[in-house]
Amino acid sequence: MARLVTSGFEIYVANTGGELAAPDGFNFGTSTVTRVTTGQRSGTGCLRINTSLAAASNAWVLGSAGVLDRGYWARAYIKLGRTPSGDTRLMLVAQGNNAQGAILDTAGRVYHSNATGTFSASLNDGAWHRIDTYTLPSATQANRAWELRVDGATISSGTGQTIDAVAPSNFFLGWDVSQSGDVFFDDVALNDNQGAAPHNTWPGDGYVICLLPTADNNRGSWTGGAGGTTNLFDALNNTPPTGAVAPGTNTSQISANAVATTGLFDTQTYLAAGASAGSTTVGCTVVACTGEQVATGTKSGNADTVNTVNNSPTAGTGVLAYGLDIGAEGAWPTAWRWWASPFTAYASQPTLSSGARLGITTTTTSRVADACFLGLIVELQPGATAAVIPDVGMALTVT
Repeated sequence: MARLVTSGFEIYVANTGGELAAPDGFNFGTSTVTRVTTGQRSGTGCLRINTSLAAASNAWVLGSAGVLDRGYWARAYIKLGRTPSGDTRLMLVAQGNNAQGAILDTAGRVYHSNATGTFSASLNDGAWHRIDTYTLPSATQANRAWELRVDGATISSGTGQTIDAVAPSNFFLGWDVSQSGDVFFDDVALNDNQGAAPHNTWPGDGYVICLLPTADNNRGSWTGGAGGTTNLFDALNNTPPTGAVAPGTNTSQISANAVATTGLFDTQTYLAAGASAGSTTVGCTVVACTGEQVATGTKSGNADTVNTVNNSPTAGTGVLAYGLDIGAEGAWPTAWRWWASPFTAYASQPTLSSGARLGITTTTTSRVADACFLGLIVELQPGATAAVIPDVGMALTVT
């Protein structure tokens, strides 16, 4: 697998019980876990968990990617709006929603649950800080390992921990106990030890943006929800999506009721999406949100990049089923489903002042397919002149 999660919270924050495959995860505590569009580290948004004596977290389901005797490296940038009322979990890769992993204390210091007396310096300075954890679960205790880093410096590490005896099922941000606190999260990544470098180890410094469609290139057989034939991109670039009960409108979704082998849309530039000059691309994933206008049967297709445009890599979702045969779509997110391609590295660097071209197609003749979002999530590493806040080495405090 290599890269399992890439999120800058550029699209939306799923509500409780929403689509579990959503790129930005799903949350517990809908009123206290929100996407905000001010104060983010990069791009157009970030996650905020702001509670008053409540539990709240955001999660990604690992599914079959959670495997024993496999290393997992997680990254999140955090900014403290308010220190917690008690020691509070920040980040966890594990089976179940338990209180292990990176912990934030009432002074704004971070420690690992396996080393409760070893702290970072206080992060309560209004700046963004990078939190990294490593977890190696195993049925054999002697094979297990863990590590915590803050702003690139190791705070604590060890082997043979008593926890992590089962394969992880989720990647969590936030806390599962009633606490008061206010923490912002951005530019999240999770790698395992599969695949090729650099996606099979620590994610390192990076930030995440999303390129949105801004022009039709070739609509093919697609039309707007109300039958429009121009500016179809305007139904695919809403954050969050605005898919409606079929047939929808020309700005809520696009539709195809036959084989649509062509559907090409050009995106904004990397710079317009939030890339900083001098940055280099690490990799990308194509994301689409689709639905279907009938209650039975499945219409198939795919979404991908056109890799001949601006050095885009070959990234594609493979075969997707527009409605998953779960019923006719309602007002988003009801019966709308997210699809994402595997995280794909760039062989050659794109020109940041140019964009990408994305395609979405159908491959079956019956039933009506709809799409209400199409975008390219990209991770970049800042260059020497980039405007993303750099990491600062943290002092180690032992008490």
